Amino acid sequence: MFLVQFFLSALLFIAVALTISAGIGLLIWSPLYKLIYESFLIKDPDSTIKRIWNLFYHVFGGGLSYFLYFWLIKKYKLWIAKLVFLLYLIVFICIGIPLATVGLAFIEWLFS
Repeated sequence: MFLVQFFLSALLFIAVALTISAGIGLLIWSPLYKLIYESFLIKDPDSTIKRIWNLFYHVFGGGLSYFLYFWLIKKYKLWIAKLVFLLYLIVFICIGIPLATVGLAFIEWLFS
């Protein structure tokens, strides 16, 4: 039971950390981050581990920040896209970290 609780807590922590680090990485130097992001993708198309990791990364992790950033860059001027993305990061940090804390408390309550 402790292992399941630890696993869920770790997934929640990793998801928040990946989203924030992806956002900051994209704002600072997007070509380098794009290289790092693509290196985290597992290349073997038939691998179950690839499907699980890519699903987790795209849904819960930095993939959301990655796609939002490049969508904004395509749609708007660079300075507007970076400003909107910075506001997204600020809102995510202000809301995401407290929600993650509530999520951790819920996981602990669920397994107590």
